[in-house]
Amino acid sequence: MADSVFASWSARFLSHPIGHLPRTLHITFTADTDAKIIADGFALAKNTYLPAKQHSSAQHTLLNALKAGHNLPVREEMQAAEIIRKWPDLLDRVPLQDDDVAMYMEACPGLLQKMVLVLPDQERANQIIQTLIPQQMNPVQHASSAELILGRASDISPETLFKYLGAVEATCRVQTASSSKEFSVRLAAKVLNKVLDAHHDYAVIMSVELNSLCLTYPWVKDAADLFVRVRKIQNDLEKGG
Repeated sequence: MADSVFASWSARFLSHPIGHLPRTLHITFTADTDAKIIADGFALAKNTYLPAKQHSSAQHTLLNALKAGHNLPVREEMQAAEIIRKWPDLLDRVPLQDDDVAMYMEACPGLLQKMVLVLPDQERANQIIQTLIPQQMNPVQHASSAELILGRASDISPETLFKYLGAVEATCRVQTASSSKEFSVRLAAKVLNKVLDAHHDYAVIMSVELNSLCLTYPWVKDAADLFVRVRKIQNDLEKGG
């Protein structure tokens, strides 16, 4: 009974104009189509697997480089530096506690410098910079500290800048040559100007320390210019407030 009903319904449908359709739908997969499906599958696997493998390999290479420290060949140090530049997110997996930072500073200061400059964690970068600033700096240490602060100026906290200014003042006190003092003050002024570009309010928060440095070395033009800028920022903030 059901078969006869279906046959009758089919006959009426196929006799209708809209029913003039092919009674079968032929789908043919050609060799080219099959090849494309396979190729797309391999491409997807490659794009998923290879980056993950490269990422894992890069992490392994970087950690080994940091452990090797002074014994690291120049070629491998350059490779580690390129990994830091290319995959800064890997630094989330690198131990960066204070003890680790001290070890890297001793063993591979160049790599540590590069890591801090690209570290995604802004707060941790600031903390590391603060840890790395010595109480008193020789020219190399001052240049290193300055490079870090200049590179992360927008992330520098007042506490880190307080420590830096204290180190600059301690350094200048023990320097006997006026040329050495001038170098220290000029570099400090460059650093402070960069931080003030990002944090105008530090001119108020650190007014005593900034004015102390500038007024102690008024014969250094950079210090005199910095003093004028600090006063201008303070006045502008007072008017705006």
